[in-house]
Amino acid sequence: MKLIDIDENEYKGFAPDLFRKILKSPIFRTIIIIVIFANTIFTATIKHTHNEIIDRKNRNFYYKAEV
Repeated sequence: MKLIDIDENEYKGFAPDLFRKILKSPIFRTIIIIVIFANTIFTATIKHTHNEIIDRKNRNFYYKAEV
C-alpha cells in the first residue's frame, strides 16, 4: 500500500522533454556515478608530506584539478 498524490507522475517544470528524458536515463545516471567514483579516488590520493613547498604544489595541483 502506498499513499501518493493524484498528480505524482505529471510534469510540473519548464525543462524541455529532451532534457527530462536525458536526466531520467540509466546511461546518464551511470555516467554521474562513474564521475563521482573517479572524484572519490582522486581525492583519496591527497597526501600531506610536512614539507611546505611540496604541500603547496600539491594543493595547487589538486585545486586546479578539482575546479
